[in-house]
This record gives sequence, C-alpha cells and structure tokens, in this order.
Amino acid sequence: GGGGGGGREMCGDFSRGNCTRGGSCRFSHGDDDNGGGGGGGGGGGGGGPQMCQDFRRGQCARGVNCRFAHGEDDERQMVDGSYAFKPVRQDDFEKQILGKNIDRAALCGCSPYSFLEGTRSETLGPLTKAGYKLKRTEAMQEQWNRLPQREKDGFGFEREAQDLLQAVQDAMDAQIEEKRHEFEAEWESAKAIAEQTGEGKLPSRKQVDTTSGFEFDDSMGREELDDLEQTKHHACWMAIRDILGRLKARGLPPLGTNGYGKKLLDEREGKNERGVWQSKTDDRGDRGGGGGGGAG
Repeated sequence: GGGGGGGREMCGDFSRGNCTRGGSCRFSHGDDDNGGGGGGGGGGGGGGPQMCQDFRRGQCARGVNCRFAHGEDDERQMVDGSYAFKPVRQDDFEKQILGKNIDRAALCGCSPYSFLEGTRSETLGPLTKAGYKLKRTEAMQEQWNRLPQREKDGFGFEREAQDLLQAVQDAMDAQIEEKRHEFEAEWESAKAIAEQTGEGKLPSRKQVDTTSGFEFDDSMGREELDDLEQTKHHACWMAIRDILGRLKARGLPPLGTNGYGKKLLDEREGKNERGVWQSKTDDRGDRGGGGGGGAG
C-alpha cells in the first residue's frame, strides 16, 4: 500500500528492508522520483547506498537482512543495489569458514575472544593477541545459522570451541589454585607467628573466588563482594563456565568420531588445500554432511 514515485505503488518489502527483487521490482523503492530514501533508509544521495535510519537510531532489527547500509564500514556485499543477505555458494562458504583467519567459535556463539577482550584474562592460556583479529561478520554468521545441524556437525566447530573454552578454563583454574595455595601458606605463617608472639588477633584471611579468581578477605561485607561479582571480568567468566557446561552436557564427540568434524580435520591435514574433499565412500560414518549422533 501507499503511493510511490511516478505513480507506482510503494514496495512493502522495500519498506521493511527485505526486498530481494532489486531493479526488477515493479513497485517503487522511493529512489525513482527525487532520489529520496524509502522505508528504513534515506540520506544516500548521488545513487550511492542509502543509510539505514533504524540503524542510526540503534533500532534496526533486520540485521543482515536489511537492504540499507549499516554505517560507512558495512562489510556486507551490495548486490543489485541492496545490502540484504545473499548467501554465497556452499563450497565458497566452506572454504571461507575453514580459513585460519576466522573466529569459528564465534559462529557457535561461544568465542572466548568475544567475552574476554579488555579483561585481565584476554591472553590467558591458549588465547593470543592475534586471536582478537580473527574475522567474524554478520553475513557469515547468518549463513552458518541457516545450516542444518547435521551439516554443522560435519565441520565440528562446536567441539573445537568446547576444547578451546576448556583450555582457557583450565588455565584460569590453575591460576586460582596457585593463588589459593599462596593464601593458605600466608595464613598458616600468620597463625604460627601469632602463636609464637602470643598475639591473640589474626589478620583477615585472604580468599580467592573460584569463578573468576578475584581476591577478597574475611572482613569484606556482602556489598563489597557484590561489587566484585558485578565486574565485567567476573560476568564473562560466569558466562564462559555456563556455556562450557552446556556444551559438555550435549556430549559432543571428539573430532573425527564417525565423521564428526571431518571437514575441519581435513583442513588441518591439508586435504582441502589440494582441492579434493575426501570421498564419501571413504567415510563410513558419513550421514549427509556430518555426524549428528553425539550432538543430540
């Protein structure tokens, strides 16, 4: 409904930011009259991409399906005058997400790099500064989200992410245990000195939080502890431990089990670089894209 330029009716899909017909659409996109923007867009003169007004207000719910530009550095490819999501060919997509410059854990929604950036744990254990430069885009995420679970299992990214999170958690737990032993030794030393000198009062006993490793002592009140538990670092560690627990509860098989994660293993072994996926006849556990048996 609604009037468009040149007497043409306004395109309802365009107004919602999801018209995929581009220049072949018989309805008005608001740019065939005076160059004005229609729907959620506007402000793009001279035939350039129109800026999403909802995005400017922080209210665009269309995400990668929005045809308008989301900022000057929008990484989505423009096709037929639209930024709306257009999936790439499956084989090209596979090569893309198996690249060494991709944050594959982010595709699964559980990248430690997404959580710990800017915290004191950002280079803990296997995490590196270079890891924060790994690529993650909305378009890549959208195409990954649309894959059936059995195809996702063929990549094994969820188990890869689980193993990474486990290594990061193990490194944090080792730090916590080391600090706990240090504080225990200090406490025993303080007690021994107090007994030797006859002093009845002992200093406050130091403790270490078992989730994020923050330090506190017995004299702290609940309000002070609440402040420590509300820091970004502690919240991130609560999320990491929760996500890791849920991944492990799914019983994801080790990579290579009945075809699970076969594409990732092939990439690691360089088989994909030779341009040939291992034949399905060689994969006795092949189930049309991956082993979903252990993922549940």
